[in-house]
Amino acid sequence: MKSFLVLGGIMKEDKIKILFKQLKLTEEEEKKLSFLSLSKVKVNEKVGSWIFVLKSEKVLEVNDYKLLEEKLEIAFKDIKHVSICIEPVTKDNSLLKEYFCYALTKVKDILAFAPIFQDSLIEMDDSYYIETTNKA
Repeated sequence: MKSFLVLGGIMKEDKIKILFKQLKLTEEEEKKLSFLSLSKVKVNEKVGSWIFVLKSEKVLEVNDYKLLEEKLEIAFKDIKHVSICIEPVTKDNSLLKEYFCYALTKVKDILAFAPIFQDSLIEMDDSYYIETTNKA
């Protein structure tokens, strides 16, 4: 049985509730993520991918992002590639290092050298850069 989400003509507040229901979030999880709204779903039938674009008042905590990602993959397991994109209204780099480390764990299976960047994200003067060394 294929999972699907019908959104046409539904109010924005109701769209996120429908998504939360499909993700089988608990009441506590729904309450914690109540500041989110579902902006759109980008579907690329050619490659079989769906991207759920969520608007947020603030940057989502990494653990909340992981929760949504895991639940999304389970709820929409019949879709080849499913992902979420969070668009925060308020930009904030305070969680950048956590997200950077999480991103490295996600790509480690396809990029064997990813772990060398684990401690390479440097913050200086309200900017971030990745410091690497070229050792031959």
